[in-house]
Amino acid sequence: MRDNNTTNPENPSGINPYRFAANTLTLSRLVTGPVIARNIHKTGPEDRSFVDAGFAVGACLTDFFDGKAGDLANDDSTFGKEADRLTDKFFVGVIDFAQAQKGEASKLHAGIKIGRNIGITALREHAKMNEKDIPVDGLGKQTTAFSLANIVLSNSPMAKHDAIVKGAMAHSTASSLISGINYAKSYFGGTGSKKDTDSARNGMFRGLSSKPVEGFVGYIADRFPDLTADQITEFGEKLVKLSGQLAEADPDNATLATGVFTIGGLCDLIDGTFARYKGTADGNGTSAEGMITDVEADKRQEIAILINLSNIALKRKNYVASTNYALAAMTRVLPSLFRAGAESKGYICDEDGIGTRVGVAILSGIGMAMNNNEAVSNLVSSMILQ
Repeated sequence: MRDNNTTNPENPSGINPYRFAANTLTLSRLVTGPVIARNIHKTGPEDRSFVDAGFAVGACLTDFFDGKAGDLANDDSTFGKEADRLTDKFFVGVIDFAQAQKGEASKLHAGIKIGRNIGITALREHAKMNEKDIPVDGLGKQTTAFSLANIVLSNSPMAKHDAIVKGAMAHSTASSLISGINYAKSYFGGTGSKKDTDSARNGMFRGLSSKPVEGFVGYIADRFPDLTADQITEFGEKLVKLSGQLAEADPDNATLATGVFTIGGLCDLIDGTFARYKGTADGNGTSAEGMITDVEADKRQEIAILINLSNIALKRKNYVASTNYALAAMTRVLPSLFRAGAESKGYICDEDGIGTRVGVAILSGIGMAMNNNEAVSNLVSSMILQ
């Protein structure tokens, strides 16, 4: 008979060395996090050295090596997984808090990241109790990378360059917020099966507004029988471009500009529904010609607004937001060209999430209305760029 208590002669202690190494590396961040935070409190940005940066890099790398050691352990350690998640949040949170307290980062950004981490942790625990799982997606890993990059930059000689550190923190916060929204959608079933659609743009935002939009469209179609969907698209584009010019001319009084922008955005919300109501759509529920016209108009006004917002931020000497908006204006063209090409061939391209046209329109409106708030401008512009 086999004796189950017999020890392995090659490992008499019975301890898995790889698991021990993984857990040790994970728990080390409970110590290195406060050490880095204390260094931020004690030194000014101009006094940070490459030694400080090296220590921060070493502490951040433990997040990589504990995963590798965990893989080599070849076991299913619940403690290791949970400890890694919680220590990561503690490690990043204590350093973000130190940056905010020292005035080197926005308290808004630090608060969002800490609140997001607490919320996602609570969701994960509740999901476990109900035998559900919230998997880590690519954006979650990107968030971790941005957070670690922010920690290294803020503890290096680069810390004296205010715009670089604020930019790193803004991107870290934006990625954290977007991934948090995605996790919440996953938990609450937002990524479930899709309904049969009669529109290529039927994402979450449009879905929430579909009923009132349909009622309003029926009213204006009956009142203005000669009105066309293309005229609504053109009118909306002109209003959005006008709003950007008004905001840039007088950024301190953006109420009128924001109102004009909102009306222009509503035109984009109703033009497709109007086309279907008038019976100008094809059998799939969307006219390919009208769709491309709409895409082109949306892209023109989107680029125009981002340039206006970039100019406003530049006037305010907010180089982080100005750069983000300018880069977004240049890089958001390519995805739309791919979308337009796909839609011209009859493919349905779902529109859902922060980075879609509706999401960007909402964020642009917030950026216009709050252009005098540096923290909000940095966050909004980073979200649009991502």
